[in-house]
Amino acid sequence: MDVETTRTSWTKLAAEYTKRVEQFTEVEQAELNAFVKQVTGPMADIGCGPGVTTAYLHRQGADIFGIDLSPGMLAVARETHPEIRFDEGTMFALDLAGNSLAGIVSWYSIVNLPPESLPAAFAEFHRVLSPGGLLLLAFRFGQNEIQHYDSGYGIDDISLDFHRHAVDDVQAKLAKAGFSLLSQRLKGPDEDQPTPQAILLSTAV
Repeated sequence: MDVETTRTSWTKLAAEYTKRVEQFTEVEQAELNAFVKQVTGPMADIGCGPGVTTAYLHRQGADIFGIDLSPGMLAVARETHPEIRFDEGTMFALDLAGNSLAGIVSWYSIVNLPPESLPAAFAEFHRVLSPGGLLLLAFRFGQNEIQHYDSGYGIDDISLDFHRHAVDDVQAKLAKAGFSLLSQRLKGPDEDQPTPQAILLSTAV
């Protein structure tokens, strides 16, 4: 993953992407609501984009802030949700103390990470989570397929790779990083979601 190219591309897409953000499905709402009830303490939405998931969890009572790579996405998030803190950062090097979080949400935010980059991100998630802290990870799954885009949402001159990770590969890399899987939900493809989706809940051990 080229961090700078990804940052620049998402900044260019921020305004148009935000206009097209989909509403949460009933399944997604159920998973997010259950997660909030299980976490006592500060929580980060890593890869928060325009802050839609962050704001939803905040409304459910979560002590949450957002982190994203893209200044453009953060500008939208801060303007739309001024009551919530949003920080710029990369999931490979979070500007957070070790054991400082009770929960992490990574909601479809590993989409641009190739499989070989997942261990570094998961290790960083584990570093900042307190023992017993929870990670809610959502992603579109497949067999490590890649789709490359040079344009999107009517915007040209971008360069983004979108990865559909294999569920067993993600699980194995989470385990190696020090996570224990608590539950998983696999969904689709169906009328609501043409791309199959996975939601994994894990705890830091």
